Amino acid sequence: MKRAFTQTLILLLIFLSACTENIQLDLNSSNPQIVVEGSVPVDGKARISLTKSVNFDESNIFPTIRNAKITLNDNVGNSETLTETKSGIYTSNQIIGIVGRTYSISFTYNDKTISSSCKIPNTVKFDSLEVKEADRISFGGLGSSNKSGTLYTVKVKFNDPASETNYYRFIEYINGSSTGNIYVYDDRINSGKTNEKTLMNFNRYLEKGDVVMVEMQCISQAIYEYFNSFGNVGMGASSSTPANPYTNINGSQLGYFSAHTTEIKSVIIN
Repeated sequence: MKRAFTQTLILLLIFLSACTENIQLDLNSSNPQIVVEGSVPVDGKARISLTKSVNFDESNIFPTIRNAKITLNDNVGNSETLTETKSGIYTSNQIIGIVGRTYSISFTYNDKTISSSCKIPNTVKFDSLEVKEADRISFGGLGSSNKSGTLYTVKVKFNDPASETNYYRFIEYINGSSTGNIYVYDDRINSGKTNEKTLMNFNRYLEKGDVVMVEMQCISQAIYEYFNSFGNVGMGASSSTPANPYTNINGSQLGYFSAHTTEIKSVIIN
């Protein structure tokens, strides 16, 4: 019986070794893609950033695209060519964001036409921002113990209207610098209700005098899908990845163009 088991095991190992093949993934041969990061905030000017993606093994320094002729239009007949205010950054001079209007951009680069459009949704009021010292027990003991300062939690509150479908994005800043975390929500579960959302960050260690600022944006479904797709690929928009995130840019696989509302609240740590 023991000999039969040994023979079976040997045959199984031979079979598995015969079925094993070394597969090498080519992560460094992708053609550079145009990366568009654009926004039109309510009461603010349009801002478009144009860069090129880089290969997997290259540094995260993305070449800017200079001298592009980007046309910005809205659905009430306004149009202008954006001004390159610094390398790869283009802004509007006249057109600003207005709730309910649809904004479109288009330009041609290396014989490829890039375009996108987005409508600013209705405003939902940002009711409150709560920043308080974290309860380490309820927080599961998570977070780095090597950082100075005290671990804090951040909670936002807003009332979702029942009459429409809404999508939200929150951007967190510590002392003026974005944390880089992605916080997007829809109202499928809490439509028409008071929403309280904890912005999860297990490394938010703060000290007296630090300033926490949160920007609330009401965004389109397309922009929600874009940022939500990062939960699937786990990488930034400028990375060279086997599967790119969702995009609302026509003519490129990377980036987004968002027309949105914006409201900011801040708290100083005492």
